[in-house]
Amino acid sequence: MKHFMMALMALSLFLVTPFDQSLNATLANQQTQSQTDKFAVVYELSALFKDQVKDLSDEEMNQLLQREYIKLHFLDRNGEWKSDELADLSDQLFPHDLSAQDAIDIIDQVAVHVTENPYLVRFLNSTKKYSFPKIRQKFVEEGKQTIPQVIAWAIALENLTQAQLNDPQVLETVYSFWKEERVRAKLNIKNMGLFGAIKLKSVEEPIRKMVAFHNGKKLDPRFLRGFLSLNILEAVVADSIMGYFANARAGWPLIANKAGDRVNPRLGTGPATFSPDGNKLEIRMAMPKAWADLYQVWNMAFVSQIENYPFWMVKLLIPQVSNYKDHPEEYIYRRALALYSSLHYIFFGYVEDTNDGIATINWQDKKLTKQFGHINAKSAKRYKQLVKKNR
Repeated sequence: MKHFMMALMALSLFLVTPFDQSLNATLANQQTQSQTDKFAVVYELSALFKDQVKDLSDEEMNQLLQREYIKLHFLDRNGEWKSDELADLSDQLFPHDLSAQDAIDIIDQVAVHVTENPYLVRFLNSTKKYSFPKIRQKFVEEGKQTIPQVIAWAIALENLTQAQLNDPQVLETVYSFWKEERVRAKLNIKNMGLFGAIKLKSVEEPIRKMVAFHNGKKLDPRFLRGFLSLNILEAVVADSIMGYFANARAGWPLIANKAGDRVNPRLGTGPATFSPDGNKLEIRMAMPKAWADLYQVWNMAFVSQIENYPFWMVKLLIPQVSNYKDHPEEYIYRRALALYSSLHYIFFGYVEDTNDGIATINWQDKKLTKQFGHINAKSAKRYKQLVKKNR
């Protein structure tokens, strides 16, 4: 049913798009010419996305964001918050000074953090050799309608994730709200599908434990050690069944290098801990930054199989998740919060769109998924070599 910008960006690269010389000027000024050339694809794709939202008015941006919170079931159809606890978060989730410029800003921020993942940059640069006519056609025919919705979802998810990272009590609030709201809304396996229902259950259990850890101020040092590997293995099996063997291979090093391993300063491994501010959980795999880099591209390729993957990719690319360069041990915690919210957005949103007669988009392109997986398999080899070198 969904997810986001980069695989979509990679495909839309093949539209004729002028290079925006002002894009990310601060970043570009700090780079050498070779670095600027290396990231030119990212800049061009960002300019393309900004072109799809640049004509939005502030009113239209606010209407789009309101629709996203309705799909999350935070707002009712009259624009009223569904609980007093959510209303108390309104300034963080739906600020009064929201404007169309926020859409431009988040695209620029995503672009900056994309350049910090060498595996993702490698994939994007590889797309220069290929064309993706199916996606190009979709972008031309549906881009002006779909991209603003994707960006609005990115803003909503960014705001919600940031609120949870700033205060664990917000995580507990949304966790409790959604459990009750699913019952009230009669969201069931018929709406979610068997795989979706299983996925939600598997994600919600770690979220429950996270809430308990925050409340008890005590953390299991081996938290997610087995569960995370099993979660990745499920996707690897699914990739293999669907014939995406290269991306399945890319997942194995992520499985092999488990969370909560013994302390090794060279590898950066160690037990799970609270972050210094106490608001986040730190989960350490071998070479945490490189592990997160590989996980990001592997998961992006995996969700690119889904018909509405531009929306699914949002959970991996919003700044609150993708800005992990300086704190990679927080990556999985941040990603878990975004995934939990995304599942509710997809399931509730599907029902809302169906009731409104809005058809689900289909931007799936097997050629893109195969190319993504092919490059990821090569990146996985580099990660394995890096781990071996530091053992």
